[in-house]
Amino acid sequence: MSDLTVPEFRARFPEFVDPPVTDDQIQALIDDTLCNFDQERWDCLYKRGHSLYVAHLLTVTSGQQAGNGGSVGLDAAQSKAVDGVSVSYATYTPDNFNDAFFAGTSYGREYLMMRDKVGIGAVCTGVEGVVRYNPYY
Repeated sequence: MSDLTVPEFRARFPEFVDPPVTDDQIQALIDDTLCNFDQERWDCLYKRGHSLYVAHLLTVTSGQQAGNGGSVGLDAAQSKAVDGVSVSYATYTPDNFNDAFFAGTSYGREYLMMRDKVGIGAVCTGVEGVVRYNPYY
């Protein structure tokens, strides 16, 4: 399986247009996050999962540049009412600090869902019982 490419990312997420997001910025994030994915484990979900990871980071980065500390999407309205019209949103409460980082964007929440589908945690392989753990798989 080949690595994720910038054109594949842009095909999935056309909202990250050039400018303000350049191909070089996307490629740098793809390169920086490549080691967080075991392509064998992710199998046919690899490119979607990696794209979601990169989209989440781009969204958080744009939030930091906008001066809100990267908290894009966090603490969205849980309930509002004006003139008889009300709005409420369900919120996701992560179980741990790593998941909390991804819970702030829709891309991150979908990534978490896919990551759980792929399975995380220890992996035992071979006769010697090599154990590998990476919370980002």
